[in-house]
Amino acid sequence: MTYAIIGTGLVGATLARFFAAKTIPVLIANSRGPETLGELTAELGASVKAVTVDEAVEAHIILVAVGSVAFKDVGAVLQDWSGKIVIDTPIIDGQVKTKGEADGMRAMYIKMTPMGRLGRPEEMASAIFYLASDESSFTTGIDLVADGGLSEF
Repeated sequence: MTYAIIGTGLVGATLARFFAAKTIPVLIANSRGPETLGELTAELGASVKAVTVDEAVEAHIILVAVGSVAFKDVGAVLQDWSGKIVIDTPIIDGQVKTKGEADGMRAMYIKMTPMGRLGRPEEMASAIFYLASDESSFTTGIDLVADGGLSEF
């Protein structure tokens, strides 16, 4: 089983750290190219390899940690996604056009969420890492909702 993370912002980098901590080989990619990931790969060690997005989509399990606009670009890389397991990690910044809109959306979610805060990257990464791990081998056809109770309303 091969793993790839597309997107190396806060969530993507946190996911890469989870893989590195368990010395599970993972490919990481972003839209700027593998040459921009030298500092991150040096920090994380030999189990994390920077590649192009075209190379990353060849993995069996692909963790997509990009905004919704960039998600379309990732989706266009392959004609046929059959046999791929794709885990999408929606990110507020990718859903809006300006920082002000993102700040407003964050404030709205914090107010609406029973826990009164947004999820931290490491909390999201833990949930995603579970889905990508062997521990979830008997888990099928689920939506794992990590939203601080927001969906209960």
